[in-house]
Amino acid sequence: MWRKRKAKLARRFLDALCAGDAAVVDALMAEDVSYIDGRGNQIDGFAACSAAARAFHKLEPNYRFDVAETTVRGDTVMFRGTTEAQNPALCGELLVYARLHGDRIREWQVYRHNAPALARILQKMSE
Repeated sequence: MWRKRKAKLARRFLDALCAGDAAVVDALMAEDVSYIDGRGNQIDGFAACSAAARAFHKLEPNYRFDVAETTVRGDTVMFRGTTEAQNPALCGELLVYARLHGDRIREWQVYRHNAPALARILQKMSE
């Protein structure tokens, strides 16, 4: 039961992020949330991550993540799948870890081969 609830919460966040639904993204993030890109660059805190999510949607308004597999381990939900985007650097296989604290996302980490420094790009767009 808890596993399905955690998976649904993380999937709701993922879908909102891809759709650019800032209200849902904000509602599901913890105050101490962190985003970590595929190169290990990190954005910390609610305000900075909220701004980065909005910048991401501006960067890639048609971004899609097709989830092939979902795994739940403790408070971590892992999605494995493929992405589609206008920018080829954002296309391909992707692994995402959502670490939860209660009913909020505390950490969102992505792993991609040859990942761009997306956190840095989003921070600059948010300034």
